[in-house]
This record gives sequence, C-alpha cells and structure tokens, in this order.
Amino acid sequence: SKTRQAGASLKLIRWQLVVMALLVVACLYGLAKMALGMADDNASTLINIGWATYDLVMLSVLIVAVRYRPPDEAEAEAETLAAGTLRGRAAAGRA
Repeated sequence: SKTRQAGASLKLIRWQLVVMALLVVACLYGLAKMALGMADDNASTLINIGWATYDLVMLSVLIVAVRYRPPDEAEAEAETLAAGTLRGRAAAGRA
C-alpha cells in the first residue's frame, strides 16, 4: 500500500507561492501609482490588476490541494460500506 508523508508539503508549491506574492506586490504597486497620480493609463493598470487577480484565484487551488488530507483507511472503508448499504436499500425500494 502507498504511504503518505505527514505534514503540509509547501516545498512542492514554493515557486507558485513566490509567484503569488509577486502578483500581490505588483497589484499593490499599480494601485499605489494610481492613488498617487503617477500612472500614465489607469485603464491598463486596472486590466493588469484584473488579470493578476484571476491568476491568484487560479493559483489558490494549489493551497487547497496541498492542505488536503485523505481520510484514513478505516474511515474510508466505513464510508464505502455505508454508501453500499444505501445503494442496496435504494435498489430494493426501501430507502
């Protein structure tokens, strides 16, 4: 059987986390330039912030994935048995 290492493995997504941090810094920089009136074109800055936000939302799934812990084998087996019992009852018309 396969064994899983304990603990969150942020090492697997460290470069994605770096990119996420850089995107946040870039957004803050663009907003600061707009607030201080230093931006040449607010529309292009807002478009870039929109795309950066989209990228952050798409990359955020990695954080959910790295934090996921599958149920232990006993719990998974109990869920499988419970699901089989429900299907059996439903098939017999006694659900």
